[in-house]
Amino acid sequence: MRLREEIALLEGCEDDVSKIGFSPDGCLLVASDESGTARLWDLADLPASGPGRHR
Repeated sequence: MRLREEIALLEGCEDDVSKIGFSPDGCLLVASDESGTARLWDLADLPASGPGRHR
């Protein structure tokens, strides 16, 4: 049985996140918070290892 494991903490949203989305290739993540602020992360900067991470 696989347990959930945190592989990264993406910081930047000040309020509760209300929406998220991934680019079609899965390399970018965008999140918007309840204040309407949007943040963009390049997921290529994350470690390649860990559950669910295949490169």
